[in-house]
This record gives sequence, structure tokens and C-alpha cells, in this order.
Amino acid sequence: MAGKYALADLTAIVTVGDDGGSSGRLREEFQILPPGDIRNCMVALAEHDNLLTRLFDYRFPGQGVLAGHSLGNLFLTALTGITGGFVEAIKCSSELLGIKGRIFPSTVANVRLVAELDDGTLVRGQHKITNGIREAWEFLAQGQDTHRICPPYVF
Repeated sequence: MAGKYALADLTAIVTVGDDGGSSGRLREEFQILPPGDIRNCMVALAEHDNLLTRLFDYRFPGQGVLAGHSLGNLFLTALTGITGGFVEAIKCSSELLGIKGRIFPSTVANVRLVAELDDGTLVRGQHKITNGIREAWEFLAQGQDTHRICPPYVF
């Protein structure tokens, strides 16, 4: 039982620099923060591994327009449109899934990761940085108001 009480006090602060796969496609098309890493935390912190939790993690197969999208990513995208904000969509989804703990995006700014290599070359985008870059000496967040954390939470 002690582990369950400790989990209820857990706060996940999740990066929002993903720009590949389903998250990247949704981010580009709907101008929202990438939902994938948030969704993964929700599934991990859900109180029960029930049908709803498994649905949230379901990824569409095939070659069509839904291929590669997870239902949870699409759900967070739709809920962002309905509630008017990504943070509110996280809150509503967390309640629906019975999340133990709290989940916040690290920033509400639209940031992109940039790696500067030893030779001065800039590599833009998490999917490019994580695919094939062996060594970089500096990582930067690029975007407007990159210092903004998720309001109204100040730590």
C-alpha cells in the first residue's frame, strides 16, 4: 500500500519538443503541443489497466491517414479543440483515466529542439536529433517565449 500512496504524490513534467511521428503530424496540422509523451505518461499513471487505458494507447495500423496515430493522441487533440486548451485537455483526460498524480507540459510555448554540432552545424527537430546525431555540444529550445512554464503552476 505504501507504493500506492507515494504514486498519488507524483508530478510528471513532460517535455513537449517532439516533432516526429503521430505527435509531429498533429502538432503541424492542428498547431497544438505534441500529445505523445503526455499520453504515454497518462497510460503509465492510470489507476487501472482497463479497456479505456488500452484504447488510449491503441495505435492505428495500415497505410491510411490514421496509420501511426494513437487513439490517445487523437483524443487529446480533439479535447484541446473542445476545451480550448492543451492543459485543460490534459486535466480532463487525466480525470477520465483516473490518473494517480499530476501531469504537466514543461512549457506551453511551441518549442523546437536545436542541436549545435562541434562544426557549428545546426540540426533542427527532435526526430532529426535523435536519428543519427552522435555528438552535439549544445541543445537549444527554439520558439517564442520558451521560458513560459505551464500556467498556473509555479514550482
